[in-house]
Amino acid sequence: MRYTPDQKHETRCRILAAAAKRFLADGYAGASVQHVMRDAGLTHGGFYNHFKSKHDLLLAVFGDDFDRLEHRLDDRLHGLAPCRWLAGWFEAYLSDAHHAHPERGCPLPVLAAEIARGDAEARSALTDFLNGRLATMSERMGGLNHAEQDALLAGVAQAVGALMLSRAVDEPLATRVRSAAQNALKTSAQKIESDKDLPS
Repeated sequence: MRYTPDQKHETRCRILAAAAKRFLADGYAGASVQHVMRDAGLTHGGFYNHFKSKHDLLLAVFGDDFDRLEHRLDDRLHGLAPCRWLAGWFEAYLSDAHHAHPERGCPLPVLAAEIARGDAEARSALTDFLNGRLATMSERMGGLNHAEQDALLAGVAQAVGALMLSRAVDEPLATRVRSAAQNALKTSAQKIESDKDLPS
């Protein structure tokens, strides 16, 4: 049976959406192609009409779906002045809701350690994703110089690491990890914003 281009695109989007949820919930290794296709309501054999391999699927998910998932944080901060935006971003990133729902959040705390042990192509996909995220944040801040970009990168790394650690330990330490990181990152954000002399 032949599918129209629109039908093929819709099916591909269904697979990508299902894969994004599975990768975030179960990790790359734990999310089998069979589970992804079942979640998408499709048969296992149809997978190869859209992707060459599970690895190809991972690259497509990073490029197409994960960035949109992370933009949900930006939606929560819509309308904030630049001098308040970055601190708000870190606070939202380390929120209870983001901690409790890795399947709907940023892929970095879930997949970074696993991809670090993977091949060069997977690391390249993650590199492109992170560079794009940092560029978007820098633009939202009105453009950052090299030192400010490094401070932003350090803050993002701290937020990702804190969220990863908080999900790996029990309460009340999990909340304490996020709270400590939020306080430190609020100070970092204020430093970046004061260096730029952004209006409130």
